[in-house]
Amino acid sequence: MKNKSNKNKKIKYMISATTIIVLLLAATIGTNPVLSKTSDSFNEEISFSIEKAELVQQSNVKNLNGDDILFEIGDGDDRLPSLTMDDEGRTILTWTQDVSPTESSMGIAYAEDPVDLSSWEAIWIITIYSFPHITYCDTAFIESADPYNYQGLLGTFIDRENEIIGYYTIDDITQDPTELFFNYFTTNNIDPSYAVIDDHNWYETLNPQHTIGPYYMYIHDIQYEYMIPSCPTIFQTQIYEETGHSITFFDGQSNLITAPASDPDMACIENRFHLTWQYHDQSTETDKIVWKKIVPISQADIEYTPYQQYIDDGMHPSIAADENKVITVYEDISSRSTSIKSAISEDDGDTWDYAMLGPGSHPDVEIVDGVIYLGYVDEANLYLITSEDNGQTWSEPEQINDIDGTVEAEENCIEIHKSGIAWVDNRGETLDICYQPLPVKEPIAKTLISPDPMSVLMMYTLEPMISKIYLGDLTDGHIITEIDTSTIQINGDITPISCDVISSHPGFSGEVLQLQFEIAPFIQSYMPLWDITQQQYTVSAIFTDETEFQVKGDVTITGHISGDANCDGKANVGDAVYLINYVFNDGPQPQIPCQGDANGDGDINVGDAVYLINYVFYSGPGPVNIC
Repeated sequence: MKNKSNKNKKIKYMISATTIIVLLLAATIGTNPVLSKTSDSFNEEISFSIEKAELVQQSNVKNLNGDDILFEIGDGDDRLPSLTMDDEGRTILTWTQDVSPTESSMGIAYAEDPVDLSSWEAIWIITIYSFPHITYCDTAFIESADPYNYQGLLGTFIDRENEIIGYYTIDDITQDPTELFFNYFTTNNIDPSYAVIDDHNWYETLNPQHTIGPYYMYIHDIQYEYMIPSCPTIFQTQIYEETGHSITFFDGQSNLITAPASDPDMACIENRFHLTWQYHDQSTETDKIVWKKIVPISQADIEYTPYQQYIDDGMHPSIAADENKVITVYEDISSRSTSIKSAISEDDGDTWDYAMLGPGSHPDVEIVDGVIYLGYVDEANLYLITSEDNGQTWSEPEQINDIDGTVEAEENCIEIHKSGIAWVDNRGETLDICYQPLPVKEPIAKTLISPDPMSVLMMYTLEPMISKIYLGDLTDGHIITEIDTSTIQINGDITPISCDVISSHPGFSGEVLQLQFEIAPFIQSYMPLWDITQQQYTVSAIFTDETEFQVKGDVTITGHISGDANCDGKANVGDAVYLINYVFNDGPQPQIPCQGDANGDGDINVGDAVYLINYVFYSGPGPVNIC
């Protein structure tokens, strides 16, 4: 339990109060651009020089066997690949280019269609005089439910030479680095060694500053009276247009010894994120896999979170999460030969199941559309395995690299993302980055849902509303009539009201299975829902030959809209009028009461109307989400 009287806790909130903003002014290749830095705390401006912001020729990108793409960029070693995807569907690849033991640069490229060589239009190598050893450049796509908050690319970096940690923002990847902002923290971050961030990372934190924004993680030494080497530290930054305010939480080691730490990873999901890293126990000379879950709205401190433990002995962990499913993969160190081991939780980290997966090292894992993708290195080759049943069974290993023995087995040599796979290739005189899109498995059947879109309002009708799912065009040799309809489940636990084979349906060829079910429990399975989101549904069943299958589809659902008292799909002055009519003139009660409680105080009264008027006309705070 958190000790509120601990004076050390006060120190931790003070570590990162100021962010220095650095603007790259790289107008054209061959110029001597200038780096401008301003501090939102001290309002000072300091100029720095950039050694170069070099646009790499497209001829340095080569197509190998099949879909493999090789980036032969510059004279240094390219390593630490990072992948993400922006809101326009562009694939963004970031990496570190090591020029010498004390000099490194940031590489970044994007493509509309990454399989098409000509689509890699802009490949930049950025070197900064002030940050001569920039490394661990990890880029993620950040999106907030509030359109007034920052939306775009956010990345982390460290500079070991100058002992600097920081982040960068990219509003639009199609622009050149004149719009790339580097921000670093003015506190003395001794001996930084790692930085990591993950996509879809936006949280509200319960603290005196009430910070709202993304989290990212660094490992660096902590001094003060702590003197913690290689300490795990998380930062949250509330980003404004060209500046930010950050708060820091470091692991003071009072609950679990986790330092010296190395090789961290994080997985961000709604309302919480999971962390893992390698801890070296110096007393026993063993390495342990640490897991922690952070729920910022209740306890954001990495030291005091109630969700933390050693998962196992091991090295080089990677973590992925999807709803309540969490998987950590790592190198098993219980025997002389290196093997891959998994720890999987289906209850958000409360319990774990373990499995040995076979020989290999340096694993990376990601969950895409419910499928677990796991990559690892074995005998200098990159292999990929997948699981569609939460790790109970795995596919046969598929070799990804085109030439045997060309994968460099080193820390963070693999990156798996929904946009593809990137890895470190050693076929040339220097290390390079290779890329390949994720192998796509052909769906076993086609499915459509009606109505689409849906709305949470459909849950509140007097008579239960009925939805239909259509299933057909099977691809594995089975036919529709071979499905045992008594085994059909929608979203895992919804049994259809009826299952009928119909002769045809638009968009299908041949017979189609029509499933009818109540909308209310279907929408309830996705709650809480806010605004308009695309959700995935599943249909699972068993064929008469006892073969199991699962089909996935997408549906758009309009969720709760805070302050939308009259349920017209938006919060505006009409809702204030509706509430005044309800309170003073015996008008109709809000159909969804929680949407009428705009100020979130638990009651629907004139205060909610006043709150909405202040929001609409005077830029006051937005309606509170309490549904």
